[in-house]
Amino acid sequence: MKRATNLLLVAGAFVSSVAFSRPARALGPVDIEAAARVGGTSDPIKGPGLNPLGFGAGGRAGVSIFGIYAGVSGMYYLGGNNSLVTPPPAGAISIESESSWLYGVEGGYSFKIALLTLRPTVEIGSYTIHTSLSGGGSQDIHNLYVEPGVTALLGFGLLFVGADADIFLTPGLDNSQAAFMANGQVGVKF
Repeated sequence: MKRATNLLLVAGAFVSSVAFSRPARALGPVDIEAAARVGGTSDPIKGPGLNPLGFGAGGRAGVSIFGIYAGVSGMYYLGGNNSLVTPPPAGAISIESESSWLYGVEGGYSFKIALLTLRPTVEIGSYTIHTSLSGGGSQDIHNLYVEPGVTALLGFGLLFVGADADIFLTPGLDNSQAAFMANGQVGVKF
């Protein structure tokens, strides 16, 4: 009796493993992604002044294993410039332009519904504001940023297009405020 029960269990396990079809994947449950991104950001600084972010371009790459996503991201933002009609008073220093670099690591979990992938994410990284001053000088300000958000991707074979919406937080900067980020992206998935 015990032998028949074991045989039935093995047969049941075999039938259940082949009865449900799954898509064939060369890498198994692993997806590797790379994408180019462009987008814009509201001002992360309270009060008057230049927006050090604005329009940006960059990319991201990552791997997803059983839906758990980990990756790296980098963006360069053009920021703003100050077109002064009159030069500043003698001896005064003014900001001529600001731009920014963001690079960090991101993690999330992918929910797939047919062609659509929804991925809540959190990105943590380095935020560098490059400021050009009148008279030819410059300075860089470095800070940590945290960026929670969500990404939506539509897959078409190896290619995908998508968009992400995030909240940009810089907890270590004076006069900072939450900024809204929106990016479009196009990429490949292996």
